[in-house]
Amino acid sequence: MVCVGAVLFINRHNQKNQRTTMEDLMIHQTPHTPLIAFNTTHNVFTIAGDSYNEHAPDFYKPVLAWLNKYLSVNQKPIIFHFQLNYYNTCSLRMFDEMLQVLERFPKERKIPVYVNWFVASDHKEMIADGEDMKEDFPAIEFQLFLEETSGIV
Repeated sequence: MVCVGAVLFINRHNQKNQRTTMEDLMIHQTPHTPLIAFNTTHNVFTIAGDSYNEHAPDFYKPVLAWLNKYLSVNQKPIIFHFQLNYYNTCSLRMFDEMLQVLERFPKERKIPVYVNWFVASDHKEMIADGEDMKEDFPAIEFQLFLEETSGIV
């Protein structure tokens, strides 16, 4: 009887874990769209590269849908890296939408979200955007990291 109970407990535990896991989200970078690498094992999510697709909402809506679904089952803190070289206004609006989704997580679930905004030290507009986002989303632990540029052309 004890063994059967243990097996049932393990099976229930495994079933519960199966319901709360999702596959990683990986979208390869193109000349106009960034790398999307959302690693669910480590809860480290990265958007890196250039983002100036004319149809940014078409690109980011599936990413937002995946993120909403993941946040509904996730129980661990999330680290989110923005490592962008360049983005257009449409992309910035989508990042804002993404941060709105992320900000609900610590407010509703009391689980932290850490956003790291990596930007070249000479990209004044991108620095200002990061500072604005930090101010606009106080529930997110938001840090700006200024990276030195080499000056080599």
